[in-house]
Amino acid sequence: MSTFNSYEKVERIEKEECRGLLEGKSHIFEKIDGANSQIFLLDFEVAYGSRNRVLGVGENLLSGDSFRGFYPWIKENISLLNQFFFKYRNVTLYGEWLVKHTVPYPAEFMTKFYCFDIMDDTGKFFYPNDPIWNDLQTLFNYPIVVPCDGIVENCNIEDLMVFLDKPSGFGAPYREGIVIKNYDFINKYGRTPYGKILHKDFQEVKGKTKKNVNPEDLEVELTSVYCTNARVIKICNKILDNMFKETEPSFNYDHVKLEMKHIPKVINLVFYDIITEDMNDIMKRFKYPTIDFKKFKFLVFESSKKQFVEYLSKQT
Repeated sequence: MSTFNSYEKVERIEKEECRGLLEGKSHIFEKIDGANSQIFLLDFEVAYGSRNRVLGVGENLLSGDSFRGFYPWIKENISLLNQFFFKYRNVTLYGEWLVKHTVPYPAEFMTKFYCFDIMDDTGKFFYPNDPIWNDLQTLFNYPIVVPCDGIVENCNIEDLMVFLDKPSGFGAPYREGIVIKNYDFINKYGRTPYGKILHKDFQEVKGKTKKNVNPEDLEVELTSVYCTNARVIKICNKILDNMFKETEPSFNYDHVKLEMKHIPKVINLVFYDIITEDMNDIMKRFKYPTIDFKKFKFLVFESSKKQFVEYLSKQT
């Protein structure tokens, strides 16, 4: 049997945590725009969860949160999952529960679980050519396994752009991004992170910054680089995911939308996301600058508010 283990965050390829990741053999996968989820065996019953918590065991929904229909899918496929875990008792299936976020996937691909990683109780991840993947796929009548697009050695970011431009394997007009996995890589922090490269519409940080930024303009430049539309939309999707829980167990999500009253929550979370996710990047890019955080926060609030209002105007 396995226990619940949160799936590690996939880092942007340019971040410090991924330095050296592209040295060696990299496996490339499409990144799907859904909700991170997992399935494992607990006390001889199929258990399932989101990225950070257990949702249920067997047919018992512990949290009252179906995770936008994940619980009904588990119930419907419990027999197939039992067959899989009868053979592989000590593994966790990590995957994406494909529900509406930003990328417009066709209906036939939605509300399905797509497995992108399998880990045993020692923390070992299984390579894409391991028989366990085929055993999982043969049980299901749809492509439950996220396929490996290719393997490249000692590459650079430019070499990987061809994978980003490939058609989505899940019917979308474009890919959210790609994930790069070097199973043999260990970074200077003793971790084996995966890297990601996102489609231009999902990039939370602009790639280029001005050279020799005037100290008086620093906070303006920081806001321009880090308070992007992609980050605002990411925060909107996180808030929506939490709002969906309030509709349980009706599963009627069509009426769940953000409104002007959510402006304070959105702008505060955008600023918090920048500080917690990118402060190390800010220090590195801008060479340990002296930041007026009061001014920076004000500018982020103004920018994210404007972008959020534009987002609302496009809601149907």
